[in-house]
Amino acid sequence: MPEYKLPIDANRLSDVLENYTMRQAEAIQWLYDLMIENQWGFRQAGDFLNYDSSTPSRIFNGKYPGTIEPFIEKLIAFKEDWIMNHGIITPDFIETANTKDMFFACDKALNNREVALAYGDIGSSKTKSGEEYCKRNPRESHYFRCKSSEAFGSFIRSFGRSLGLKQGSIDSLRTNIIAKLKRKKTRLIFFDELHLPFTTTSDKISLKYVEYIRDLHDELDCGIVLCGSNVLLKTIKDNIWAAALEQILDRGNTRVFINKYSQVSDLADFFQYYNLPTKPTDEAYKLMNNIITKRSLRSLVFALRDGKNAADKMEQPYSWDHFIDAYVINKSLSVEPKKTA
Repeated sequence: MPEYKLPIDANRLSDVLENYTMRQAEAIQWLYDLMIENQWGFRQAGDFLNYDSSTPSRIFNGKYPGTIEPFIEKLIAFKEDWIMNHGIITPDFIETANTKDMFFACDKALNNREVALAYGDIGSSKTKSGEEYCKRNPRESHYFRCKSSEAFGSFIRSFGRSLGLKQGSIDSLRTNIIAKLKRKKTRLIFFDELHLPFTTTSDKISLKYVEYIRDLHDELDCGIVLCGSNVLLKTIKDNIWAAALEQILDRGNTRVFINKYSQVSDLADFFQYYNLPTKPTDEAYKLMNNIITKRSLRSLVFALRDGKNAADKMEQPYSWDHFIDAYVINKSLSVEPKKTA
């Protein structure tokens, strides 16, 4: 039997997933883990999803030319069916100190009907926290993720689609968006990745984004959370339209900076979630420190989950040895063997 070859290097996939939404990344990561467990290639994965092998291959490599949402929707439906029939369980949301800071900003914006700013390093769980807050408050809140290089008209259309509205002219969509949010009695809108308009479009377009969000706040009298990377506050203040942009920040006084987990000692909530011993072994400590400093918090969560799955399969209590062994095995699979002469 020929040796199984990974569909894509694990490190390469981790880099690609940073460019997708958390929902998309989690679905793709789940499929990747399933492919390794069952030793599938892209052809087998495509067969299960009724796609040819090139579609999952391009998505895994970040080279798919169109929108990946139809694929993701089908993948999520397949995942639900697979879990129902095979009992595969993925980890729940883990509350951390960063989560509490994000929830504080959301609660304050919702209750006081003000604008809150949440910004910080990539991989500091801002997106996951925002999505989770809106999931827990579905009747009062709405989550929307801004996209890269999206002109203002496309932004309005995307925002309308997120509310389930039929497409039409930009003017009619703007009217229908207000009407829909009023009918829903929305008290909070969470705008994620708001740094993207400033870093991937023109100053004039980014001004239109923020003016529109300001108008939403004023007309709906609802809370707004502006969330983005740690360049968000700087890009707003350094923009040529800074005086106009400051008007939206003046509608609240909550500004939360979310630090990226930089020390293993910050991760006690994760250890508790997985029922791991509170104090990591020296080897586990060094490994986790390497992952969170050179990769991301998301990569560490995947590694902790792999160790938990390994312990469960052996019907043993989860220990730091399981975490280390699972990581080493996964890492070794991602290294191509050297060709012999």
